[in-house]
Amino acid sequence: MTDFLIRPATRDDLDGIRRIFNAAIRKTTAVFIEQEVDRDWVEAWFAAHDDRHPILVADGESAVAGWVSISAFSSRCCYRYTAEVSVYIDERYWRRGLGRRLVEAAERAAASAGLHTLLAVIEAENRPSLSLFRGLGYEQVGLLREVGYKFDAWRSVAYYQKFLQPPAAASAVDAAQ
Repeated sequence: MTDFLIRPATRDDLDGIRRIFNAAIRKTTAVFIEQEVDRDWVEAWFAAHDDRHPILVADGESAVAGWVSISAFSSRCCYRYTAEVSVYIDERYWRRGLGRRLVEAAERAAASAGLHTLLAVIEAENRPSLSLFRGLGYEQVGLLREVGYKFDAWRSVAYYQKFLQPPAAASAVDAAQ
């Protein structure tokens, strides 16, 4: 496997992120969007992330090879210790362990930021993603049947969860912020 540098994303990475995301939109059920996103959409998405909810990229051979994001799960204050993890890999690098490395890096960043739990929202038949997250210790905690419609079929969504630190740490995080 190529030795990728995993680092925080910058605005210079947005075209690479968008390229990978749009390929997933066109070719997979990994994302429940039907139309490719434009630069303005990616700029707004990027701006919605911060130190507590980072975007990391894997620097490939002169291009972004993959990316992972930690996004707020809800804007309601009591969900502030919960986030959603999403990972997308350039298809040239599928099945080489890059997704695992990105998610592990995101977990470390999320734990350092004081997050308590991560959720992965996965199309229920997306075997590679299911395998990745199960292999990293995520447990299925829910299934929403036939909630999305893409590629002429109803799609179900599985919710997977992983705890990053004990619940008692929440008060210490609040005190530090």
